[in-house]
Amino acid sequence: MSKTIELKSAPSVPSYYLRALTARKSGQPPAEERELGRVVLKGRRVDAKSLSAYRKLCGFPAGDSLPVTYPFVLAAPLHMELLVSDAFPFRVLGLVHLRNSITQYRGIGGGELLDIDCSLSGPRPAPKGLEFDLHTRVSIGGELAWECVTTMLRRGRGADRRSGSPEKEERGNLTLSQ
Repeated sequence: MSKTIELKSAPSVPSYYLRALTARKSGQPPAEERELGRVVLKGRRVDAKSLSAYRKLCGFPAGDSLPVTYPFVLAAPLHMELLVSDAFPFRVLGLVHLRNSITQYRGIGGGELLDIDCSLSGPRPAPKGLEFDLHTRVSIGGELAWECVTTMLRRGRGADRRSGSPEKEERGNLTLSQ
């Protein structure tokens, strides 16, 4: 069973850089795919200055709703919490981000309180190593408003090539749906 970490506030990202560089990891993946850990942050508020800077940098127009990709930014510190924790058996350095699949069920207002729930699952054998998924769900008042699955690759010995499945090259992509 995986451990759930409940945060009281959004963690500081710079603190994770040192942990990512110095973390000692077992390097031994679980024998089967399963949930490895979960992080929950309730009552997250959007910082108006950060949102404005993000809109400007990425070319999103001003509006009442968050850009569809912005909840991913809010969840990034939670993702790092999982990846540097003991729940993830590998060092963060060297992970390859393969893809995101984002589904937005309704617009998210900049003033709404967000509950963010992130879980890490894996490993899944892949031709180039092992894949892990970060599942992120953003709820407002108990209603799921947005979710994303981020797939990462830990390079190394891949899936059994004798299985007859053709090897295909993964390229980064982003899938959005509303």
